Amino acid sequence: MTDVAIKKEIIKKAEGFILGIIAQHGKDISQFTDMEKTLLQQDIEAFVAGVFNAVAVAKTEQSRNSTSNLEGASAKVICADCGSNMKLRTTTKYPNKDGSPRLFWGCSKYPECKGTHSAHQNSGKPMGNPANKETKDWRVKAHDVFDEFWQKYNYSRKESYNLLNTIMGTTHETGHIAKFNMDQCKLLIKKLKAYTSKEQYVYKGR
Repeated sequence: MTDVAIKKEIIKKAEGFILGIIAQHGKDISQFTDMEKTLLQQDIEAFVAGVFNAVAVAKTEQSRNSTSNLEGASAKVICADCGSNMKLRTTTKYPNKDGSPRLFWGCSKYPECKGTHSAHQNSGKPMGNPANKETKDWRVKAHDVFDEFWQKYNYSRKESYNLLNTIMGTTHETGHIAKFNMDQCKLLIKKLKAYTSKEQYVYKGR
């Protein structure tokens, strides 16, 4: 349905609504003069036009803000495989749960370089730090060990990341496996596997 058709439909419904209000006050449109009918029609059309203009302005502003956010993020993303800039792209091969195309960062040298990196779906900003395939594989391994660890000892999400920062010497900002390099991933796996039940007990303060 076009915008013109939508406006006509809204005007028609608005007229019916207003006539209903007039009738509730014991009046009838037939009692209106031609001038009053014309002015009423103009008021309704002006109201609908105002609504459409407000919606259009809001959409434009939203699009401008979204574009600004994405442009701000794009300058910071460098391909870990070849060192080239990465571009924010979309794919329908792995869509979001709502069926919309998924955002991701892809190397600007594609198809020569097939480097990719995950993106936040609401802002397009990169998730963690870009990494080459080997580092990505180690991040997956580290996450698997980390998840198994906190689930086994019944840690909350906050407690598990506090522990991660404690044993790795990281901060709230840097203590994310998605930001770790390969050596950090290997070290985390080693330290988690070396932890004893007694150390869990002391750390948790149980």
